[in-house]
Amino acid sequence: MKLLVLTDKYYPRPYANAACAQELIRCWVADGHVVDVLAYEDYDGMPSTWEENAVFYVKPDWRLRSYYYADFFQNTRKGRLRRFFANIISKSRGLILFPWQPFWSFSFPRRIYRKIEELHSNNHYDGIVAILKPLDCNIAVCHFKKKHPQIPYIVYCVDTMEKTILRPIFGGLYSDGFFWEKRLLSYSDAYFYMQPRIKTYEKKKFDPYRRKLVVADLPRFMAKDISSVSVFDFSHDGENWVYAGSLGPPHYAADNVLEVFEIISTNKKRTLHLFARGEDADRLAKIARERKISVVVHGYVNTDTLLSVMSSADVIVSIKTSCQISAKIFECMSYGKTIVHFSGVDCDPDVEYYKKYPLCFVFKMYDDYCSQLESLLEFLDQNVGKRVDIASLEEIFMMNTPEYSANKIVDKIKNLVKNAP
Repeated sequence: MKLLVLTDKYYPRPYANAACAQELIRCWVADGHVVDVLAYEDYDGMPSTWEENAVFYVKPDWRLRSYYYADFFQNTRKGRLRRFFANIISKSRGLILFPWQPFWSFSFPRRIYRKIEELHSNNHYDGIVAILKPLDCNIAVCHFKKKHPQIPYIVYCVDTMEKTILRPIFGGLYSDGFFWEKRLLSYSDAYFYMQPRIKTYEKKKFDPYRRKLVVADLPRFMAKDISSVSVFDFSHDGENWVYAGSLGPPHYAADNVLEVFEIISTNKKRTLHLFARGEDADRLAKIARERKISVVVHGYVNTDTLLSVMSSADVIVSIKTSCQISAKIFECMSYGKTIVHFSGVDCDPDVEYYKKYPLCFVFKMYDDYCSQLESLLEFLDQNVGKRVDIASLEEIFMMNTPEYSANKIVDKIKNLVKNAP
């Protein structure tokens, strides 16, 4: 089969959803399928191939281009200035278009649509798989589907379209994203959603689309054998805690994490290592210095170094302060190590995964600290140094292997083609 996959900012500096897409693509290519990717053009251009798949690009709207520019020149004056203006544009447009969020641009989906038409006329795809989010790609495929109803269109719903910031004000009226979701469901042939959201998709409003709904899960779990990985030198005695990834609101606000760590590091020598960069990492480092908390900010490191870091950690730290799933939690669990997850909201979907993991303590930052601190310390005393058996992890997270979703999507496309009128 020949497939076209649509996602946002791609390799070598992918966003999280593109990383999920690539896990599926690897499986399809390994099974002999031909896969093309249509992605968002980054600031400095991107390669025409990645691994064994061809990559094509669409120039995004000014708002996204500005954010990409700011990311590329992070921690520089011109990068900060461009992010400032991007935030102004984003907030202004968000106010005007808030009932239709997360819709940002009228022209961008049209550009994507024209590119899909061009690619299909040259390559004649057997199916299109669009990752959600971004929404723009899926709006474009809906337009394409009007002209080409015979081409299977699959939505792989990694994220929701819920706008967490609007929920306290409007409840579900504008914040649940159903305005767009029902349109994607109308045009798509199958809509793969993530297992932790199964209660959402059992609601009555989804009944008209029931036959299109398919439960899957994030395709990011691959258990690691760390027995031969070199040991990372943290240069600190005692327990070395590691957090690797983005920091800052709305998804990864870490101020409360620092407060909790300050308390629990008084009874035992513990150091928190942050493999992150950006304004929030710098700000937390400054707070830690002022309050004499043992925190070290390392910045980002390459993949091989990160493997050594995570494999050598005594405790892996996870954070979530929004209702969006984090694909990187499977990276955390793949090492089989002790994990402390700091949950900032009661709708945190990562918790459902961590409940299945035998060596994780979920610290509810929105709840009373005092009632949890003793339990956390007891958990650490009993579990630091232990590991979860790899075979049991693979059984627990079978739905989270890339092969599970990749095979289901291909089977669905084959059935759609076979039963086409």
